[in-house]
Amino acid sequence: MDWIEALSFAFLAGALTKYSDVEKNCIASLVAAFLAGIIHVYLSVTHPYLSAVIAGTSIGVLIAGKVDKLSHAVNAVISSLTVVLGGPVHIFSLFSSIDELTKTRPFLPLAVIIYSLMEKNIVIAGIFLAWDSAYRFMGILAENSSKVRVS
Repeated sequence: MDWIEALSFAFLAGALTKYSDVEKNCIASLVAAFLAGIIHVYLSVTHPYLSAVIAGTSIGVLIAGKVDKLSHAVNAVISSLTVVLGGPVHIFSLFSSIDELTKTRPFLPLAVIIYSLMEKNIVIAGIFLAWDSAYRFMGILAENSSKVRVS
Protein backbone atom coordinates (compact mmCIF):
# COMPACT_ATOMS: atom_id res chain seq x y z
CA MET A 1 0.00 0.00 0.00
CA ASP A 2 1.43 3.36 -0.91
CA TRP A 3 1.17 6.43 1.28
CA ILE A 4 -1.64 8.05 -0.74
CA GLU A 5 -3.81 4.98 -0.25
CA ALA A 6 -2.91 4.96 3.46
CA LEU A 7 -3.80 8.65 3.79
CA SER A 8 -7.13 8.02 2.09
CA PHE A 9 -7.97 5.06 4.32
CA ALA A 10 -6.89 7.00 7.42
CA PHE A 11 -9.10 9.94 6.45
CA LEU A 12 -12.04 7.58 5.86
CA ALA A 13 -11.43 5.79 9.19
CA GLY A 14 -11.31 9.11 11.05
CA ALA A 15 -14.57 10.26 9.47
CA LEU A 16 -16.27 6.91 10.19
CA THR A 17 -15.03 6.97 13.79
CA LYS A 18 -16.53 10.39 14.47
CA TYR A 19 -19.69 9.55 12.49
CA SER A 20 -20.23 6.46 14.66
CA ASP A 21 -19.81 8.69 17.70
CA VAL A 22 -22.43 11.28 16.73
CA GLU A 23 -24.94 9.24 14.68
CA LYS A 24 -28.17 8.61 16.58
CA ASN A 25 -29.28 5.66 14.42
CA CYS A 26 -27.84 2.62 16.22
CA ILE A 27 -27.47 0.43 13.11
CA ALA A 28 -25.71 3.15 11.08
CA SER A 29 -23.47 3.92 14.05
CA LEU A 30 -22.50 0.26 14.49
CA VAL A 31 -21.79 -0.21 10.77
CA ALA A 32 -19.57 2.89 10.74
CA ALA A 33 -17.73 1.75 13.90
CA PHE A 34 -17.20 -1.74 12.48
CA LEU A 35 -15.86 -0.38 9.18
CA ALA A 36 -13.56 2.07 11.00
CA GLY A 37 -12.21 -0.78 13.14
CA ILE A 38 -11.57 -2.95 10.07
CA ILE A 39 -9.76 -0.06 8.35
CA HIS A 40 -7.65 0.44 11.50
CA VAL A 41 -6.63 -3.21 11.44
CA TYR A 42 -5.94 -3.05 7.69
CA LEU A 43 -3.73 0.02 8.14
CA SER A 44 -1.88 -1.69 10.98
CA VAL A 45 -1.21 -4.80 8.93
CA THR A 46 -0.12 -2.93 5.80
CA HIS A 47 1.85 -0.32 7.81
CA PRO A 48 3.06 -2.09 10.97
CA TYR A 49 4.57 1.12 12.36
CA LEU A 50 1.03 2.50 12.65
CA SER A 51 -0.16 -0.36 14.85
CA ALA A 52 1.16 1.24 18.06
CA VAL A 53 -0.56 4.54 17.28
CA ILE A 54 -3.90 2.90 16.44
CA ALA A 55 -3.90 0.46 19.35
CA GLY A 56 -2.65 3.12 21.78
CA THR A 57 -5.35 5.55 20.76
CA SER A 58 -8.06 2.92 21.21
CA ILE A 59 -6.70 1.74 24.55
CA GLY A 60 -6.44 5.36 25.72
CA VAL A 61 -10.14 5.85 24.98
CA LEU A 62 -10.90 2.70 26.99
CA ILE A 63 -8.68 3.83 29.91
CA ALA A 64 -10.33 7.26 29.97
CA GLY A 65 -13.74 5.61 30.25
CA LYS A 66 -15.01 7.28 27.08
CA VAL A 67 -16.73 4.16 25.76
CA ASP A 68 -20.33 5.20 26.30
CA LYS A 69 -21.98 3.63 23.24
CA LEU A 70 -21.98 0.16 21.75
CA SER A 71 -20.38 1.58 18.60
CA HIS A 72 -17.47 2.92 20.71
CA ALA A 73 -16.91 -0.54 22.13
CA VAL A 74 -17.03 -2.19 18.69
CA ASN A 75 -14.50 0.23 17.20
CA ALA A 76 -12.22 0.21 20.26
CA VAL A 77 -12.15 -3.59 20.58
CA ILE A 78 -11.48 -4.20 16.89
CA SER A 79 -8.84 -1.46 16.75
CA SER A 80 -7.17 -2.67 19.95
CA LEU A 81 -6.51 -6.02 18.28
CA THR A 82 -3.63 -4.26 16.53
CA VAL A 83 -1.73 -4.26 19.84
CA VAL A 84 -0.28 -7.65 18.93
CA LEU A 85 1.60 -6.04 16.06
CA GLY A 86 3.93 -4.23 18.49
CA GLY A 87 5.37 -0.76 18.93
CA PRO A 88 5.30 1.68 21.87
CA VAL A 89 1.58 1.23 22.57
CA HIS A 90 1.92 2.38 26.19
CA ILE A 91 3.10 5.85 25.13
CA PHE A 92 0.17 6.42 22.79
CA SER A 93 -2.28 4.96 25.32
CA LEU A 94 -1.06 7.44 27.92
CA PHE A 95 -1.29 10.48 25.65
CA SER A 96 -4.63 9.41 24.20
CA SER A 97 -6.16 8.99 27.65
CA ILE A 98 -4.80 12.41 28.74
CA ASP A 99 -6.35 14.01 25.64
CA GLU A 100 -9.68 12.28 26.30
CA LEU A 101 -9.76 13.20 29.99
CA THR A 102 -8.82 16.85 29.39
CA LYS A 103 -11.13 17.09 26.34
CA THR A 104 -8.27 18.53 24.32
CA ARG A 105 -6.18 16.94 21.59
CA PRO A 106 -2.64 18.34 21.69
CA PHE A 107 -0.79 15.47 23.36
CA LEU A 108 -1.47 12.51 21.08
CA PRO A 109 -0.71 14.38 17.82
CA LEU A 110 2.51 15.70 19.37
CA ALA A 111 3.53 12.19 20.50
CA VAL A 112 2.84 10.82 17.00
CA ILE A 113 4.91 13.57 15.37
CA ILE A 114 7.83 12.91 17.75
CA TYR A 115 7.53 9.16 17.13
CA SER A 116 7.53 9.66 13.36
CA LEU A 117 10.65 11.84 13.61
CA MET A 118 12.40 9.26 15.81
CA GLU A 119 11.50 6.52 13.32
CA LYS A 120 12.61 8.81 10.46
CA ASN A 121 9.28 8.15 8.80
CA ILE A 122 7.17 11.29 8.45
CA VAL A 123 4.46 9.24 6.74
CA ILE A 124 3.39 8.04 10.20
CA ALA A 125 2.56 11.61 11.23
CA GLY A 126 0.90 12.34 7.88
CA ILE A 127 -1.38 9.32 8.10
CA PHE A 128 -2.31 10.09 11.71
CA LEU A 129 -2.97 13.75 10.89
CA ALA A 130 -5.23 12.68 7.99
CA TRP A 131 -7.22 10.52 10.43
CA ASP A 132 -7.33 13.26 13.06
CA SER A 133 -8.36 15.94 10.52
CA ALA A 134 -11.28 13.84 9.29
CA TYR A 135 -12.32 13.10 12.88
CA ARG A 136 -12.29 16.81 13.78
CA PHE A 137 -14.04 17.80 10.53
CA MET A 138 -16.88 15.34 11.16
CA GLY A 139 -17.21 16.74 14.69
CA ILE A 140 -17.57 20.27 13.31
CA LEU A 141 -20.14 19.08 10.76
CA ALA A 142 -22.14 17.28 13.45
CA GLU A 143 -22.03 20.30 15.76
CA ASN A 144 -23.16 22.68 13.02
CA SER A 145 -25.89 20.36 11.76
CA SER A 146 -27.38 20.13 15.24
CA LYS A 147 -27.65 23.95 15.33
CA VAL A 148 -29.58 24.10 12.06
CA ARG A 149 -33.33 24.10 12.54
CA VAL A 150 -35.68 23.12 9.78
CA SER A 151 -38.89 25.13 9.80
